Amino acid sequence: MVNDLEIIRNIEILFENKIVLYGAGRRGGSMLKELMEAGIEVFRICDSDIALTGQSLHQVEIISPDILQELDSSENVVIIITTIVGQYMDEIVKQIGELKLRTSHVYSGFGLKVALAQNLSDPRIKERYRLLSLHGEKIKGFIDEHKVKKYLTECFDRIVRNDEDQILIYQPGKVGSNTIGGILKKADIPYVQTHYLSEKVLKDIHPQLITQMLEINQSKVKIVTLVREPIGRALASLFQYLENSGTALITSMSGTIEEKFEEMITGDIFSEDEIYRCFCEANWLDWFDYELKEVFHVDVFAYPFDREKGYSIIRQDQVEVLIMKLEKLNHLEKVIGDFLGLPSFELVNLNDGDSKAYKYLYKNIREVIKIPQELVSLYYDNNPRMDHFYTTEEQKAFLAKWKNNIGQ
Repeated sequence: MVNDLEIIRNIEILFENKIVLYGAGRRGGSMLKELMEAGIEVFRICDSDIALTGQSLHQVEIISPDILQELDSSENVVIIITTIVGQYMDEIVKQIGELKLRTSHVYSGFGLKVALAQNLSDPRIKERYRLLSLHGEKIKGFIDEHKVKKYLTECFDRIVRNDEDQILIYQPGKVGSNTIGGILKKADIPYVQTHYLSEKVLKDIHPQLITQMLEINQSKVKIVTLVREPIGRALASLFQYLENSGTALITSMSGTIEEKFEEMITGDIFSEDEIYRCFCEANWLDWFDYELKEVFHVDVFAYPFDREKGYSIIRQDQVEVLIMKLEKLNHLEKVIGDFLGLPSFELVNLNDGDSKAYKYLYKNIREVIKIPQELVSLYYDNNPRMDHFYTTEEQKAFLAKWKNNIGQ
């Protein structure tokens, strides 16, 4: 039902139809304000909370789903879902489906944001909004270094006060970490969760934090890290980047939205920026060199990896590393629990991408994007690092999964 690519490709939809925002909460108010600033009129706001029917938000009337049905029968309606929580988005999509509306124009708030970025030069969009968007997004970086430093300093401060083994969830982006971190947080167990600890990223605070971690009470450092099928990880990384950094990159690039994603997935566009390049670069398995090996002197490729079981444990001096394949994670609860000393460890919410604001656009792009053959070859043709973690059969299965997306 939700096809965000449609509105990104054809911004006319917003100007030729009656726009109804579905959801009158805080996100609905923010989206309404943004559209007003862009010069795009919102006709009504729909909410399933009947108590809100007849009220208004910024002078726009709030209507019930029943009234939306009546409106849809007489007008050309565009519905934009305001929530960014995947579960709630699905609930709203289900509600809309049950209304059996005429309209096929149903989009997510993330799709709307990308559509505005893709079409920011449209003269019908207010100049002040265009200028603010261009300037504001340019200064909004993917990583706010000061926030990263503050976060890690606070985490390490908790560890300094803890006499037990130190736990570090430390891995490349988009390979699955929130599940483990969430369980540790719920159990009130101190830990640090990060993608970066190398000196080139953290600069002045790096030596102090690592020294503290390794020397306090001579305790062990237990590191949990993962790997993931590379093409899916690369695409997920791009969406995470867009969610965190804003959409300035889309505005600054030429071409269709599909062409922009195809260019971004190669990683070349990030070559001038160390952080972005590390996050999206093609041969991402090098992360284990420029992070784990550099920081803790553990070379994972110098140790055997059990490709059948999907995990291995490396013990080197004070450091213990549990390295796993994301694809096997469902079967490794006991392994993780034993490693962390949590006998009741239980994995939940593994499908992290399905909870994201960009879930629908991800699915839409996944159906049409063409991945350059050179990138696929980099991953799969005589790549000893890929072979270190994945069997020939697994790699063939990955390639079959992406067969329709691989370009010439």
